[in-house]
Amino acid sequence: TPPTITCATQTSPIDCPAVPVFLPPTATDACDATVTITFVDATTQGTCAGTYSTTRTWTATDDCGNSSTCSGTIVVQDITPPTITCVAQTSPIDCPAVPVFLPPTATDACDATVSITFADVTTPGSCIGTYSTTRTWTATDDCGNSSTCSGTIIVQDITPPTITCAVQTSPIDCPAVPVFLPPTATDACDATVDITFADVTTPGSCIGTYSTTRTWTATDDCGNTSTCSGTIVVQDTIAPTITCVAQTNPIDCPTVPVFAPPTATDACDATVDITFADVTTPGSCIGTYSTTRTWTATDDCGNTSTCSGTVVVQDITAPTITCVAQTSPIDCPAVPVFTPPTATDACD
Repeated sequence: TPPTITCATQTSPIDCPAVPVFLPPTATDACDATVTITFVDATTQGTCAGTYSTTRTWTATDDCGNSSTCSGTIVVQDITPPTITCVAQTSPIDCPAVPVFLPPTATDACDATVSITFADVTTPGSCIGTYSTTRTWTATDDCGNSSTCSGTIIVQDITPPTITCAVQTSPIDCPAVPVFLPPTATDACDATVDITFADVTTPGSCIGTYSTTRTWTATDDCGNTSTCSGTIVVQDTIAPTITCVAQTNPIDCPTVPVFAPPTATDACDATVDITFADVTTPGSCIGTYSTTRTWTATDDCGNTSTCSGTVVVQDITAPTITCVAQTSPIDCPAVPVFTPPTATDACD
């Protein structure tokens, strides 16, 4: 009669990397108080690395060679996902840089070579060139257990555009008005930078002169701005135009010169001041002379131009002589005694 052997209930399944620890059976024999128990294990590999099942068969043998067996099986499974640890990413970064992610680390108790894959989700930002990318890594062991971790890199735009003002033509002469050459602007993230401008005009020291400073502002879609300025000075260095008219000349003494005034215009000053100075040169006889009048046209900026006219005063009129009535005839031996005439001249 073989011994009676009773296998205990085994704890199964167990999780890799734990190894099977079998509870021993009990055996009794009616004739042999010390039954010999031996065992043999049979291991069957599982479907993935680190999994298997071990079946232990115990044999109870008494001293007469009678034996009986029982078996117990422990399944070693892998239902624990790998441990994955994401590292801190450098964030935010400035456009136009693109996200470069630092990879995570992953370990698994049962699988020495955990597979790591990733998927990216990109969310547009509030303005051109900005966005955030979230990368989710998945660590998967050979048994299909998986765990994830994520990292996000924000791409921001906090760098203003580069704006370069052109060299302006300055100064210019009134009445020309400032015509500004536009600046150029570029931005690493925005292909179409908006450029606006504002002018500030400062009056000059005289009518028609001033300076205008134009400040351009380049703004990208994220609201970053940069400025540059250019100034054009409007000056007045051009003298008025003065035109003298032909004078009535010569005139007869005792008439005095009456000059016809010149005309004067200025591109920048509507009311040109005209002054004059006379130079008189005596003639060759009493009552004759010539007067040269020089007119000066002056604008508000002090630019001047002149023209002149001369009037000659001549004497070509003979005196007026009036003879009186003489006592005539007279008697000889008287001799003629003339009463003198009277004579006048307008100039002498």
